This record gives sequence, structure tokens and C-alpha cells, in this order.
Amino acid sequence: LTTDVDRATSADEPTEWSEDTREQLAGNQADSDSHEITADDTGYPAARATPGGNASPPEAIEPDAIEIAPGTLLNNRFELVSRIGAGSMADVYEAIDLRRQEAGSADPRLAIKVISKAFSTYPGAVDTLQREALNSHGLIHRNIIRVFDFDWDGNRFFMTMERLNGRSLATILDEHRLQPLPFDQARAIISGMCQGLNYAHGQGVIHADIKPGNIFVMAVDQIKILDFGIARVTSKKSNVTVAGAHT
Repeated sequence: LTTDVDRATSADEPTEWSEDTREQLAGNQADSDSHEITADDTGYPAARATPGGNASPPEAIEPDAIEIAPGTLLNNRFELVSRIGAGSMADVYEAIDLRRQEAGSADPRLAIKVISKAFSTYPGAVDTLQREALNSHGLIHRNIIRVFDFDWDGNRFFMTMERLNGRSLATILDEHRLQPLPFDQARAIISGMCQGLNYAHGQGVIHADIKPGNIFVMAVDQIKILDFGIARVTSKKSNVTVAGAHT
């Protein structure tokens, strides 16, 4: 009974979008500036802070200008197919990269995270998504979701990343409310989480929001760590104190 009460009163809420965190994100930009972004061989452009290096994204978003739905075409390249996830900050869509499709790619599909209409009114919305892309882009590991780019089409801001097939750990645990996961399955999930976090820490990135909702479980219990939106970036020459909202 105590366990069920605890579960009912500790919902897996997206803590990164609490009021405290929004104020922190609005006033703290230094961490993301320390990330160096380089090109890669995925076929996608490297994450960038400005298009072409000579312009900045609009500081304000007009809500009426960000209506988006399956069938929307972003940058004349990414065609949204279906919405596969939603949160208080952003919606996630499966999309087709038309450029890769024209090139004959065997799998031109990817996932695109787009700032939601509701969150677009928050002044730090663009910086938040951009920070997630910057924090994630340099992390190339089998247990961390692969992020390709941060970009925008007019007032529609988005992040491109690999498409995953599976379920969140939160969903899996909800199905086992009265019993633990089988030991081998639990061990595989925990091992993958530890390997991914160990790699990220070695790169100077602290996730700061590890919870079942940010762990995605795929085939044979391979896992991917998601959502580095409030990650802290540090270096070997300095210590980092994770302040504000975190999990």
C-alpha cells in the first residue's frame, strides 16, 4: 500500500519544465557556450547555433506561426509523418528526410522534436531546445540517443534525431506495478544506463534528469538515454554544481 501511494504521489513529471527550471534556464547560458560542435559522417548537418553562421534564430515566437501537424514540410526537406510523442515543451514526430530518400537511402526516416505551441510562449523555449541539441550532439554512444541537428523553418524550431522503436522504461514499470522486472532484464537495463552515463560523464556532460521517462528500452533490452535538455556541461579544469531543478 505504501508503495502504491508513493507511486501515485510521485508522477513522472517533466521536471525540466518546472517554474524554477524555467527561471534558471532563462538566466544561465554559459554552459552551452563551452561546447564545440564538429561535423560528422551521418549525412546530416552538424548541430549549429546559427544558419550559415551569419544569423541568429528569432528571439520571439509567434504562436500562430508554429501550427504543425502530420504532412507539414520543414525546410523543404523533412516531411512529418505522424506524432509519436508529446510533452509540455515539445512534440515528437516521425519524419521522412526527402533528401536522403532521393539519394536512395534504405531508411530515410528519423525523429523530429518540435517546440509545442503551448511552450512557445516561454521566452527561453528556443534556447532550451538548442541547449539540448548542443549537449547531445557530441555524445556518440550506443546507449545515448543520437542527435543530428538543431534548426528552424521560419518560427518553427526543431531538433532532428534518430528514430527509435520500443517503449519508455516508465511504461514498462507501470505494467509491473505489483512485481519487479525479471532480474536479467533489470540488469541489462541498468547496465546500459550506467554505460551511457559513464560515457557522458567522461565527455564532461552530466544529465541531471535521469528517471524512467527518460530511458527508452528497445529490442533485447538495449536502452537509450533521452533528453539532455537540462544537462550540465563541465570540464576537467573545473567542478560543476548541479543547482536548480533536477531529478
